Amino acid sequence: MNQTSKTLYPEYSYTGKLRAYAQGVPRFVPLSIARPEYVNVMGGISYEERDAKNRGIRILSDEEIEGLRLACRLGREVLNEAAAAIDVGVTTDEIDRIVHEACIERDCYPSPLGYLGFPRSCCTSVNEVICHGIPDLRPLEDGDIVNGNFIHFYS
Repeated sequence: MNQTSKTLYPEYSYTGKLRAYAQGVPRFVPLSIARPEYVNVMGGISYEERDAKNRGIRILSDEEIEGLRLACRLGREVLNEAAAAIDVGVTTDEIDRIVHEACIERDCYPSPLGYLGFPRSCCTSVNEVICHGIPDLRPLEDGDIVNGNFIHFYS
């Protein structure tokens, strides 16, 4: 499948050479993995996040700090796998698959998936895409600048 921007966004006026590509198949997270609250909330934003603006800074317990350290270590492992996959000819959809599977292997939920309706497990922004790009089937080219957001939820 090599559907380009002409069929996806026929009326959009691009300024750079990058064009939208079709996305790969949806990815699913096993039910055994804890999910952030927003996954099950209409609109993809959690009640806790909405209410946080009305509260002060929460002080974590020693146990919560240890859990945070573990989550950070797991995140670093996922980041290392994603970084190793970035290369000429690889699609950002393939990077998304790697991130998704790396999260699942560590019993983590890939946080972008479902947040405000986001359809993928990571964000990949190439060249003039500033941030929160949606992984797609366009192969990376020599000289592309790639920015990635690889975030996970671990309880």
